[in-house]
Amino acid sequence: LYDICVSDACSKSAKRMDRTFMPGDADRDENVLLFAVPKKGRLKDFTLQLLKAVGLNADRPQRLDVAMCKEYPIKLVFLPSADIATYVLDGHVDIGIAGSDSYEETVAGSSNRVVARKLLEPLEELGCAKCKVCLLAPAESKGKSAKDFVGKRIATTFPGLTRQLFEKLERAEGSRVGATIVRTISGSVEAACMLGIADAIVIPVDTGLTYQAAGLEIVCEIMSSEGMLFRRVPGELGSGEEPAPPHGRPLTEEKQQLIEMIFKRIQGYQSAMQHTTVQYNCHGDNIEKCVAFTASRKPPAITALGGERSGWSAISTTVRKDQIHVTMDGLKSLGAEDIISFDMAAARC
Repeated sequence: LYDICVSDACSKSAKRMDRTFMPGDADRDENVLLFAVPKKGRLKDFTLQLLKAVGLNADRPQRLDVAMCKEYPIKLVFLPSADIATYVLDGHVDIGIAGSDSYEETVAGSSNRVVARKLLEPLEELGCAKCKVCLLAPAESKGKSAKDFVGKRIATTFPGLTRQLFEKLERAEGSRVGATIVRTISGSVEAACMLGIADAIVIPVDTGLTYQAAGLEIVCEIMSSEGMLFRRVPGELGSGEEPAPPHGRPLTEEKQQLIEMIFKRIQGYQSAMQHTTVQYNCHGDNIEKCVAFTASRKPPAITALGGERSGWSAISTTVRKDQIHVTMDGLKSLGAEDIISFDMAAARC
């Protein structure tokens, strides 16, 4: 009975390990696209909703960090958002969604920033999880600029971006490059100045409630951030200004086709969420004015009506959702009738 129980436990443990992502698993998944997604936070919720909307359905087993898509050879890998760009750059996963701040942090912290930017290819900004990465200091430093903190102590969760900022400032000020002390802290960075660990901090800023409660003020904005879809192109960092020949996990033609499919679906979904279809009837005398008023990237669909409505046409076009009421009011004033709008669930641009 003991042997049976141990054997059963080992079997279950092996199955759990087989479905938990580790970088060394890449060789077993050469023909499976590994898609890194945030494992927690508001970006995780948005990403899962987005993937479901574009037809990438997967059931994530409880307490596991991988989930296989039902219809396609795509494995979702749930990782800390701050690490996703690093996994993609190192070639352990093929494509990922994370904040553009972590994307820039990965590039800035790379041993070869020029090549890292070529290897990490942004595909689509997602318009979610927006924030700003800022340099902050105690309120009594109000009026100071970033150059006033050259040579000081800076605490941050973004050491790459912080060093990149101060390297430029050090050169501009004629200081020794690296004179500014950058300390990496994993959490509660806002307390660093109060505790005497740092003279200023670099953190992402959303509502501002946390840093204001800590008695801090924004010195300067380093970058704006939002959710981003990005992929890795073939190649390695190397030492030159061009990527070295790739090795390790291959990017097969099948996986490239899957990446293109994902990109087009997400791009189409984003467009569908930003636009709405407008249909209206219009007499021939007013068609030119109405069409000009709702001018979009593509010509509208115009269908001639018959019977009692001879001389009229049904017109269908797309407009931005934030302009829908202005558009409908304008069409009505130009003689259009029966004006209605339809939300779109998806689109292909």
